Amino acid sequence: IAASGDLGYITGPWEIRRSANENAVAFGHYLTVWKLQPEGAWKVALDNGVSHRRVEPPAVVASLPLVSQIAPEAEPGKAQAALDALKNADLAELNYADHAIVLREGAVPERGKLSRILPLKVQPQGAHLSKSADFGYTYGMAETLPSESASVSFFNYVRIWKRDATGSWRLEVDMLSEAPKP
Repeated sequence: IAASGDLGYITGPWEIRRSANENAVAFGHYLTVWKLQPEGAWKVALDNGVSHRRVEPPAVVASLPLVSQIAPEAEPGKAQAALDALKNADLAELNYADHAIVLREGAVPERGKLSRILPLKVQPQGAHLSKSADFGYTYGMAETLPSESASVSFFNYVRIWKRDATGSWRLEVDMLSEAPKP
């Protein structure tokens, strides 16, 4: 969650059952971004997911520590500079946090930097920033680069970013879900 307490995300496993008494027939992981509304209710800002083979759920679910004090809203100039830096980070070489979660269609989630990075051409469609300018997300379309050995694949992407103590944007969640050719 952002230091300002107005933007956050949750991710975890999902499964589909035809009925409560039957075995699951599909599995995957979801990613949901939540935004605090002016009246105080939380609403979904973005929701996406990937499918993968069944994996055993963890015995313990780890959570990053939450801030104990709400940060003030960033000044407009600093907020715009942070948003511009976030957009640039989305187009640059990805800077993964140590605890990053990597979600790919058909693959079990990975932690940390992805061991096999697909060369992608990304087309950003949006970026949103918390009021404290320390947390944000980007999303858009991506495609693999053409090669002789593989056809071009198309994806929707969502990336969750958080600024570290040095002010650099670090990627916390990197998700690619399959998409039809535009």
